[in-house]
Amino acid sequence: MLKNLGKAGLCRVVLLHHPPVAKLVAKRKGLNDLNVFQDIVQQEGAELVLHGHSHRASFCTIAGTHTPVIGTTSASHIADSPEKAAGWNRIAITAHPSTWGIAVQRRALGADGLMHDCDAPRVYTLHRQPAQTAV
Repeated sequence: MLKNLGKAGLCRVVLLHHPPVAKLVAKRKGLNDLNVFQDIVQQEGAELVLHGHSHRASFCTIAGTHTPVIGTTSASHIADSPEKAAGWNRIAITAHPSTWGIAVQRRALGADGLMHDCDAPRVYTLHRQPAQTAV
């Protein structure tokens, strides 16, 4: 599916519960087929991977790729630390002729009970595969 969507020139966003990289959660809570998932993304590509489960805000990549992997907290958790405070990510994906622009703005619950932007948005620029037409 990732290969076909890439050939169609679409932005491929993969959403899964468990983090697709090691050490974001204890091994017993991790993705059972982590290496298989990473191999597929390395071979077929994806522009963005979103996950939950760790209940922490995290930003990393799949090894050997430029594919951003973004985790978020629970939307309702009141925590003492900003990386675990209730929050969400505002994601904007923009198609350019040869690239995808992906901007991610983390939003989190502050001590004042209001949602706030955390830091500056993270911006990713990824190669865009032109759509292939059937011959």
